[in-house]
Amino acid sequence: MNVLDILYCEADVNYTYVHTIKSGKITSSKTLKTYENLLLENDFYRVHQSYLVNLEHVKKYTKGKLAYLILSNGSRVKVSLSNKAGFLKKLKNVD
Repeated sequence: MNVLDILYCEADVNYTYVHTIKSGKITSSKTLKTYENLLLENDFYRVHQSYLVNLEHVKKYTKGKLAYLILSNGSRVKVSLSNKAGFLKKLKNVD
């Protein structure tokens, strides 16, 4: 699987769902932290305790009390208050 095909990774206890463009949702028995470490050098950012997002696929950021992202496939991903500032800083550095 090409890293560019990954939209986002979603945690579910000790499993991770890898959401991709071509293959849909893939279930992995690795934790989200494992994927975060593997994808650290790519344009991925942990926007929430449960979500690791490929910044290349972020199309819109909606701010507010319940901030979220809209990705290239239309998926919505929550952005936590604690990760919001770091995410916005990272997003500026990518553009």
